[in-house]
Amino acid sequence: HFVLVVAFLRGATNPPPADWFTRVETWTQQVRSEGVFVTVPKEAQQALLFLVPETGGDFNTLRKAVHDRPGTFVRAAQDLQAASWDRMRVEAYLTEVKVTSQTDLKSLKERAEMSTRSLGIKLEQHCFDKPIDQQAPCLAQNPEGLVMDDANAQSLVAQLTSGNTADLMNAISSSSMAGGGAYSPYIGAIVDTARRSLHGWFEPPGVATLEELKVILPAVGCDDAMFKLSQPCRLPGGNREGRIQSLLYLDIQEARR
Repeated sequence: HFVLVVAFLRGATNPPPADWFTRVETWTQQVRSEGVFVTVPKEAQQALLFLVPETGGDFNTLRKAVHDRPGTFVRAAQDLQAASWDRMRVEAYLTEVKVTSQTDLKSLKERAEMSTRSLGIKLEQHCFDKPIDQQAPCLAQNPEGLVMDDANAQSLVAQLTSGNTADLMNAISSSSMAGGGAYSPYIGAIVDTARRSLHGWFEPPGVATLEELKVILPAVGCDDAMFKLSQPCRLPGGNREGRIQSLLYLDIQEARR
């Protein structure tokens, strides 16, 4: 028997509460005939489904693992999604090779080259040195090694590592490579304090993560005064020595929550 566990996440740093996990015994007659209904929590950002063998501690063990390290599962979900996209690219390329080899073998090289450019697939040029009836099987060999880094990924990396700090933070918080990502759920706003410094507004992390941040952030130059339970902070629109503090970035969805 396998237990289906439905879990919801609310970002890489905020552990989900206990009632965001649902245990489903898949072998029961009711589940087999009617399925199961699960209510999505209001603040949920991702849903995960686990199939685990029925054991004495199956559900509690899994719930504790997700609760203690939500960021690990956020990143795993992103990696799986990226792998799925890569697989779709490979399948589209293999389909093109198969169909062309069956309908228009003479144009196989031209169409294969066009497909690889569009999909970011590695083209095995040596395959075209083989007899024409062996070219298609050669092109379809080793599909796991065909995917290359695509141009969009490379240009995004260049974007994230160039420009001023405000542009960098804006790019990270809105990029799909960062998850829609590990960042956008908890970077709520960026305030320019009249060209003195940049202040980031973040969704409060969980207790365990907060203790880690108290060590990490001061080491990289962040002001640890904001860890106090009550601490004044600078707001956009304020006048600071003749300069106006401005809002550089605002996550509208987070602001409405």
